[in-house]
Amino acid sequence: MPNKHVGFCLQEGADKLLLDLMTNHNINSAICPAQGRLYLRLSANIYNQLSDYQNIADVLCKLPRK
Repeated sequence: MPNKHVGFCLQEGADKLLLDLMTNHNINSAICPAQGRLYLRLSANIYNQLSDYQNIADVLCKLPRK
């Protein structure tokens, strides 16, 4: 039987990460918990520049790991 508390913690973590990215780094993306991990969806759009993707990569690499 799946542990519902784990799912809640992952969703709460996704919400906190999204808020941090939006508030502190001006980054907006979809973050979804699945299979015990958080996944971030990036979309390529005509108005994005390479520096936008480099910025998010730099921010994500500095996040603490479990």
